[in-house]
Amino acid sequence: FARADTMNLPATACSPLPPPRNGIRGRQGFAGYPFEPRIIWTIDADGAFWCANTDEYRIRRFAFGATTHERELTLPNQPRIPIPNAERDSAIRALEEFLTRIGGATDPWDKGSVKRDIGPLQGFTADDQGRLWVLRELPGRRFEFDVWDRAGRRLAVVPVQARRSHAPIIRIRGDRLALLTEDDDDVPVVVVHRIVVTP
Repeated sequence: FARADTMNLPATACSPLPPPRNGIRGRQGFAGYPFEPRIIWTIDADGAFWCANTDEYRIRRFAFGATTHERELTLPNQPRIPIPNAERDSAIRALEEFLTRIGGATDPWDKGSVKRDIGPLQGFTADDQGRLWVLRELPGRRFEFDVWDRAGRRLAVVPVQARRSHAPIIRIRGDRLALLTEDDDDVPVVVVHRIVVTP
């Protein structure tokens, strides 16, 4: 730890879509719109950097220290995921309560502009064999992992029980996959799966 260096990535590395819109300025703070796209990333066993914008299925890999991506994983025509009305209404109420706590918004904002659907990507991680595990949401609150190898080939599609979370945490060690998600009461839970490779 005697020396630390930083590495720059191009501005569009992880965000091929337009950047998320500005949030809502309050008199004593700042609030972001709910359900906006976010940047997700991981580092694999080779030291390569994977990143994506959650609004679409386009994941880019950068070799250690590179400034242009060397690989891109895509699954075109993925359906967008509708946000249930109750979940959207709850997020708007929480936003309104937060704005009240920070003295109210300085400018008018439109509740109707809060998103009604989201992109399919939930998160991803790399395992110790260099495979990328991508958690993808499907309509009907179903989830799958797409498993990709270093060469960009999709090796498997694995159904998984999960629940939408703002930032699901995925860890893989050996043949165990741990996923931090939420139960039906919004309580965080860790679900541990055993990975079995079949011919």
